[in-house]
Amino acid sequence: ASEALLERFILERRTSDAEPWVPIYSERAVGDEQRGESYRHEDLQVQPGVEYQYRLRLVARDGQEQLSHVVSLTPLGDGEVWVGQSSPNPFGSQTSVELRLPENRRVRAEVVDALGRLVRVVVDDVLPAGNHLLTWDGTADGGVPAAAGTYRWRIFVGDQHYMQSITLVR
Repeated sequence: ASEALLERFILERRTSDAEPWVPIYSERAVGDEQRGESYRHEDLQVQPGVEYQYRLRLVARDGQEQLSHVVSLTPLGDGEVWVGQSSPNPFGSQTSVELRLPENRRVRAEVVDALGRLVRVVVDDVLPAGNHLLTWDGTADGGVPAAAGTYRWRIFVGDQHYMQSITLVR
Protein backbone atom coordinates (compact mmCIF):
# COMPACT_ATOMS: atom_id res chain seq x y z
CA ALA A 1 0.00 0.00 0.00
CA SER A 2 1.16 3.50 -0.72
CA GLU A 3 2.22 5.56 2.25
CA ALA A 4 -0.13 8.31 0.98
CA LEU A 5 -3.07 6.09 2.02
CA LEU A 6 -1.80 5.69 5.60
CA GLU A 7 -2.87 7.77 8.57
CA ARG A 8 -0.39 6.43 11.11
CA PHE A 9 2.03 3.70 12.19
CA ILE A 10 1.68 2.13 15.64
CA LEU A 11 4.58 0.09 17.04
CA GLU A 12 3.44 -2.68 19.39
CA ARG A 13 5.43 -4.92 21.74
CA ARG A 14 4.98 -8.02 23.88
CA THR A 15 7.26 -10.54 25.59
CA SER A 16 5.35 -13.76 24.88
CA ASP A 17 2.61 -15.18 22.67
CA ALA A 18 0.34 -15.36 25.74
CA GLU A 19 0.55 -11.60 26.39
CA PRO A 20 -1.53 -8.93 24.65
CA TRP A 21 0.15 -6.50 22.25
CA VAL A 22 0.88 -3.11 23.87
CA PRO A 23 1.29 0.06 21.79
CA ILE A 24 4.62 1.69 22.65
CA TYR A 25 4.97 4.32 19.91
CA SER A 26 2.78 6.02 17.35
CA GLU A 27 3.72 8.27 14.44
CA ARG A 28 1.61 10.07 11.86
CA ALA A 29 2.43 8.96 8.30
CA VAL A 30 3.77 11.94 6.32
CA GLY A 31 4.91 10.33 3.05
CA ASP A 32 3.07 10.82 -0.24
CA GLU A 33 2.77 9.10 -3.65
CA GLN A 34 6.23 10.30 -4.76
CA ARG A 35 8.29 9.76 -1.63
CA GLY A 36 8.15 7.58 1.43
CA GLU A 37 9.52 8.78 4.73
CA SER A 38 11.93 7.10 7.11
CA TYR A 39 10.73 6.47 10.66
CA ARG A 40 12.77 5.44 13.69
CA HIS A 41 12.09 4.50 17.30
CA GLU A 42 14.47 3.24 19.95
CA ASP A 43 12.77 1.20 22.68
CA LEU A 44 14.50 2.20 25.91
CA GLN A 45 12.11 0.27 28.16
CA VAL A 46 13.71 -3.17 27.73
CA GLN A 47 15.73 -5.51 29.94
CA PRO A 48 18.88 -7.34 28.74
CA GLY A 49 18.35 -11.03 28.03
CA VAL A 50 14.55 -10.78 27.66
CA GLU A 51 13.09 -11.61 24.23
CA TYR A 52 10.69 -8.98 22.89
CA GLN A 53 8.31 -9.30 19.95
CA TYR A 54 7.47 -6.24 17.84
CA ARG A 55 5.00 -5.54 15.06
CA LEU A 56 3.66 -2.50 13.22
CA ARG A 57 -0.04 -1.73 13.04
CA LEU A 58 -0.63 0.28 9.86
CA VAL A 59 -3.76 2.42 10.06
CA ALA A 60 -5.14 3.63 6.72
CA ARG A 61 -6.95 6.95 6.29
CA ASP A 62 -10.20 5.01 5.77
CA GLY A 63 -9.77 3.28 9.17
CA GLN A 64 -8.70 -0.13 7.88
CA GLU A 65 -5.74 -1.73 9.66
CA GLN A 66 -2.98 -4.03 8.50
CA LEU A 67 -0.36 -5.81 10.64
CA SER A 68 3.29 -6.35 9.74
CA HIS A 69 5.12 -9.60 10.38
CA VAL A 70 6.47 -10.10 13.90
CA VAL A 71 10.14 -9.41 14.65
CA SER A 72 11.76 -10.92 17.77
CA LEU A 73 14.75 -9.25 19.43
CA THR A 74 16.72 -9.91 22.60
CA PRO A 75 18.74 -6.91 23.89
CA LEU A 76 22.29 -7.62 24.97
CA GLY A 77 23.65 -6.74 28.34
CA ASP A 78 26.86 -4.78 28.76
CA GLY A 79 29.86 -6.91 27.91
CA GLU A 80 27.97 -9.57 25.94
CA VAL A 81 29.18 -11.09 22.68
CA TRP A 82 26.65 -11.39 19.85
CA VAL A 83 26.87 -13.81 16.92
CA GLY A 84 24.36 -13.39 14.09
CA GLN A 85 22.98 -16.00 11.70
CA SER A 86 25.08 -16.99 8.71
CA SER A 87 23.78 -15.44 5.51
CA PRO A 88 23.05 -16.55 2.92
CA ASN A 89 22.33 -20.06 4.10
CA PRO A 90 22.28 -22.25 2.07
CA PHE A 91 24.98 -20.63 -0.05
CA GLY A 92 26.83 -21.26 -3.31
CA SER A 93 29.96 -19.14 -3.27
CA GLN A 94 30.32 -17.50 0.16
CA THR A 95 28.52 -17.00 3.45
CA SER A 96 29.11 -14.53 6.27
CA VAL A 97 28.30 -14.29 9.93
CA GLU A 98 28.29 -11.04 11.93
CA LEU A 99 30.11 -10.90 15.23
CA ARG A 100 29.77 -8.08 17.78
CA LEU A 101 32.45 -7.74 20.46
CA PRO A 102 32.05 -5.47 23.51
CA GLU A 103 35.83 -5.21 23.89
CA ASN A 104 39.02 -6.49 22.27
CA ARG A 105 38.86 -10.29 22.32
CA ARG A 106 40.74 -13.28 20.94
CA VAL A 107 38.57 -14.86 18.25
CA ARG A 108 39.04 -18.12 16.40
CA ALA A 109 36.43 -18.80 13.73
CA GLU A 110 36.69 -22.03 11.82
CA VAL A 111 34.57 -24.15 9.53
CA VAL A 112 34.33 -27.89 10.18
CA ASP A 113 32.63 -30.68 8.23
CA ALA A 114 29.79 -32.88 9.51
CA LEU A 115 32.32 -35.14 11.26
CA GLY A 116 33.99 -32.22 13.05
CA ARG A 117 37.12 -32.21 10.87
CA LEU A 118 38.70 -28.80 10.32
CA VAL A 119 38.06 -27.44 6.82
CA ARG A 120 39.13 -23.80 7.11
CA VAL A 121 40.35 -21.32 9.72
CA VAL A 122 38.64 -18.04 8.84
CA VAL A 123 40.18 -15.93 11.60
CA ASP A 124 42.52 -16.59 14.52
CA ASP A 125 43.46 -13.25 16.03
CA VAL A 126 42.65 -10.62 18.62
CA LEU A 127 39.88 -8.48 17.14
CA PRO A 128 39.02 -4.98 18.35
CA ALA A 129 35.70 -4.11 19.98
CA GLY A 130 32.89 -3.53 17.49
CA ASN A 131 31.18 -5.30 14.60
CA HIS A 132 32.98 -7.80 12.40
CA LEU A 133 31.84 -9.73 9.33
CA LEU A 134 33.41 -13.19 9.10
CA THR A 135 33.21 -14.65 5.59
CA TRP A 136 33.87 -18.17 4.32
CA ASP A 137 34.37 -18.52 0.58
CA GLY A 138 33.56 -22.25 0.43
CA THR A 139 37.17 -23.38 0.16
CA ALA A 140 39.42 -25.48 2.38
CA ASP A 141 42.63 -24.09 3.92
CA GLY A 142 44.59 -25.04 0.78
CA GLY A 143 42.22 -23.07 -1.48
CA VAL A 144 40.54 -26.19 -2.88
CA PRO A 145 36.74 -25.82 -3.25
CA ALA A 146 34.89 -27.73 -0.53
CA ALA A 147 32.30 -30.32 -1.56
CA ALA A 148 28.61 -29.53 -1.34
CA GLY A 149 27.18 -30.47 2.04
CA THR A 150 26.54 -29.40 5.61
CA TYR A 151 29.27 -27.65 7.55
CA ARG A 152 29.44 -25.80 10.86
CA TRP A 153 30.84 -22.48 11.93
CA ARG A 154 32.77 -23.05 15.15
CA ILE A 155 33.50 -19.68 16.73
CA PHE A 156 35.53 -19.26 19.92
CA VAL A 157 35.50 -15.88 21.66
CA GLY A 158 37.61 -15.99 24.79
CA ASP A 159 36.15 -18.90 26.80
CA GLN A 160 32.81 -18.83 24.92
CA HIS A 161 31.97 -21.21 22.07
CA TYR A 162 29.33 -20.75 19.34
CA MET A 163 28.27 -23.20 16.62
CA GLN A 164 25.86 -22.97 13.73
CA SER A 165 25.15 -25.14 10.71
CA ILE A 166 25.64 -23.90 7.16
CA THR A 167 24.90 -25.63 3.86
CA LEU A 168 27.11 -25.33 0.79
CA VAL A 169 25.41 -26.04 -2.53
CA ARG A 170 27.33 -26.36 -5.80
